[in-house]
Amino acid sequence: MPMDLATPGVSDEKRLQLESYNTTIPMASLAIGVDNIHHDVFLSPKFVQAAREYLSDLIHQSTAHVGGLELRAKTPDTAVFRKLLTELLQGAITQAKAQKNIEIDFLFRIALLKFLTQEIAAQFANLILEGKEWIRQRGEQFERSQQAHVMKARLSELQSARKGVVRDVGQQVHQVIADIDEGLLAKS
Repeated sequence: MPMDLATPGVSDEKRLQLESYNTTIPMASLAIGVDNIHHDVFLSPKFVQAAREYLSDLIHQSTAHVGGLELRAKTPDTAVFRKLLTELLQGAITQAKAQKNIEIDFLFRIALLKFLTQEIAAQFANLILEGKEWIRQRGEQFERSQQAHVMKARLSELQSARKGVVRDVGQQVHQVIADIDEGLLAKS
């Protein structure tokens, strides 16, 4: 008979009790049917540009394993992205506290998540486009060559690996946000 070393004599059923629950997040000041993310949330152009560059660099770095593609590869500037993201998150929390309305922070985080999700997809699409453009720029004769077919096959492999690349980039961005939440914003 196997013994439970953590708590002798206690069955798994007694130790692990899962219960369902419902969480209600009041959103009284948001109008139903209005796209508040487009109308009420403004991400600074500086942050948007820095995020685009950071996500593009992350995607290029995550796809560096696809050999033969001579696409630009640059180390992502995490420090700049983290600084701008910290300022935005801090600003949302400060504004939510000042107005005593947690919905402001929720709305900002949802808008941020929406932007980052869309931008990761857009930057991946840009990477594929860069690869296709690289092949086209070599000329019509190159497009018919064996090397071009190999490159197209590698681009196809890259498109097949899309989910994994997007997941990896998303996890890295999530880790940055989690670090910011744990560090600076936990003090707020």
